[in-house]
Amino acid sequence: MQIIPLEFVADLDGPDAELHRGLLAVSNAAVMHDLGNDDYLIHPHDIVGTLTPLPSRTNAMAVAVQDGQVVGYVDTWAPLLDNLNQCGIDVTVHPDHRRQGIGTALLDWAQAWAANLGRTTYTGWMMAPCLAPGAPAVIAPTGDAFPADYPGWQFAVHHGFALEQVERGSTLRLPVANLAQLRDEAAAQSAGYRLLTWLDDLPTPWHDDFAALRSRVTIDAPYAGIETEQEVWDAERLVKQWELSRSLGNHRLTLVAQHEASGQLVAFTELFWHPSNPKLAWQGYTFVRADHRGHKLGLLLKASALEALPAANPTIDHIATDNAGENSWMLAINHALGYELSTLAAALQKKV
Repeated sequence: MQIIPLEFVADLDGPDAELHRGLLAVSNAAVMHDLGNDDYLIHPHDIVGTLTPLPSRTNAMAVAVQDGQVVGYVDTWAPLLDNLNQCGIDVTVHPDHRRQGIGTALLDWAQAWAANLGRTTYTGWMMAPCLAPGAPAVIAPTGDAFPADYPGWQFAVHHGFALEQVERGSTLRLPVANLAQLRDEAAAQSAGYRLLTWLDDLPTPWHDDFAALRSRVTIDAPYAGIETEQEVWDAERLVKQWELSRSLGNHRLTLVAQHEASGQLVAFTELFWHPSNPKLAWQGYTFVRADHRGHKLGLLLKASALEALPAANPTIDHIATDNAGENSWMLAINHALGYELSTLAAALQKKV
């Protein structure tokens, strides 16, 4: 078996992308085996985007090749502007080739890559089906449960990772019957704020204001025991990220709330979609600055975004999202809108 790092490619069609296509096949075989949910399949543009360099982070991907076949891969990334002790690591092995040491070899490669950058805190993320009644569970410090017999968890804990947080994946089927009522109820408690709607582009006059708001996410959102510091966001970082996303064919609907008295942007929500799956949109961050909570801005933004979505893409019939298990406020909003639990995700951490 060989561990082979992947080079950047502009697409997955050429002869130089054979290993990349193998990675794609492994990832999607694992998704269907472990989750049975095609919403979580990846597509060629996802791999291209991961390998595209950005000033704010560095990425590396490597594949395990056995008898000429890609049987596993690792994706690892490290921020370059903040959180300079951190490195993210995700390992995936084809279901037919597990428990053969392939995952360990890939993890060793990734940890060596991280150590070379001087990183001392490794994070990871894995998804599993919902916990069955009576099934064995491991409990995060937040009190949320994750399947203890899930192979990915057993691999992670064997290699020194701890469970810090559980995120709840959920799905919303469209249309939402009481959407206008929910929006009106939220609007009645959101006096003094106005909403702005952006489709695909980030308007130049708002670059600095939105960057300042985006930088608050890592200090105001629940991160449980994950070691993190405030991220550094400025107009340049925002523009480069949005330009990359758009170049890959992604679409983005963003709604922001402006505090009228101060003129500041204080909350936002985002929906993403790609033509490769025309019926699915992903709910990105919904974030309200801590000093502006209590005005139902989260519900107002999410309901208003769902109302605006059909005009942007009428083919979408469901939304997928995930939220920290301890984020009771956002989970209550999701419940009111009609989201239903579909998956669990474990946020992992290892300090070296």
